[in-house]
Amino acid sequence: DKTLGAAAFLLELVDDVLTINKLDSGETELKEEKFVLKDVVSELVSMISAQALIKHVTVTPPEITAEHSAFIGDALSFRQIILNITANAVKYNKDGGKVMTSFTEIQRDGKTFIRFVCEDTGIGMSPEYQKHMFEPFSQENSTVKNAFGGIGLGLPVVRKMTEAMGGEVEVESEKDVGTKFTVTL
Repeated sequence: DKTLGAAAFLLELVDDVLTINKLDSGETELKEEKFVLKDVVSELVSMISAQALIKHVTVTPPEITAEHSAFIGDALSFRQIILNITANAVKYNKDGGKVMTSFTEIQRDGKTFIRFVCEDTGIGMSPEYQKHMFEPFSQENSTVKNAFGGIGLGLPVVRKMTEAMGGEVEVESEKDVGTKFTVTL
């Protein structure tokens, strides 16, 4: 239904704008709460599955390699980062494409981190666009915007939230081949 699609689009736009404004103003307070990684991953898979089915994209079951089952951090921000990246991997994929994800626990500087990798066989990004992909409202071109929708705020939200959580985002992409995001939180 077009009305539901428009409502979802507006809700996503308002939510992303509010999130960016809060992060830019320093109003966002990150919580330190316990969350179970497998539960969060299971929720995300459920959310993405319907979108993947509609797009004829296969989302392989996530690989989880972790010594611990529970972690301390801002679970909502963690979910939003992972959801934005995974949803984009599905949205900007080809018919019959694939999305592979993994979560790995790593130790660095006496702290425990989760490394999330999302790799897809989607449309990829040009080297020129990759220089601007984290800027608000940036999109590869009008063809991509018209064909796939989107508003160009998902990746800026990912970058700002990841940095606020003391993490980092790395991207490898090739036009018409796919994209690999690696986020360490």
